[in-house]
Amino acid sequence: MRNRRALLVFPLAALFAAGCLVSGQLILVQVFGDGESSADKTVHRISVDLNGNEDYDEHKDKLQSLEYFGFFVTVTNEGPGEAKGAMYLSLVDLGVSPSIATIKAQATPIIENANLGAGETRTITFEESQDYITNLDAIEEAVLEGVFYLYGITDLGTAVEYENFVVVASINVAL
Repeated sequence: MRNRRALLVFPLAALFAAGCLVSGQLILVQVFGDGESSADKTVHRISVDLNGNEDYDEHKDKLQSLEYFGFFVTVTNEGPGEAKGAMYLSLVDLGVSPSIATIKAQATPIIENANLGAGETRTITFEESQDYITNLDAIEEAVLEGVFYLYGITDLGTAVEYENFVVVASINVAL
């Protein structure tokens, strides 16, 4: 009987030691809608508070690292010329409509060079978002922190509308 217990305990101990039974993944899908924008629609702010997410709250003391991050969004260039867009991340609230210079000085770029032609509407899919995302370390810090602010900007002064903004993140969690 003792040998049978050992046959069961040793494989489980090996899996535990290898980390197979001590971690898992938390998949978060957070819908933010349209956010808030400046009067001229050159700055858009999305306030993110993951603490209201039941799954995040349940595991926030055990969060380890960000596995992947992406988003979905529909963007419309309402101006007559090309719009050169970017998104910045800040752990502090810079306000609803800070200047583009303030955003660039105090926040971290996480999406750059997202261009839209005049009058163009485009839905950026999760897969396409991977082509634009930079500075994953800053994104990881923000997601693990739980509260952060996203600022979408257009450098050329063109009005841009963001709709149906959805963030998808997979977070490694200790069990």
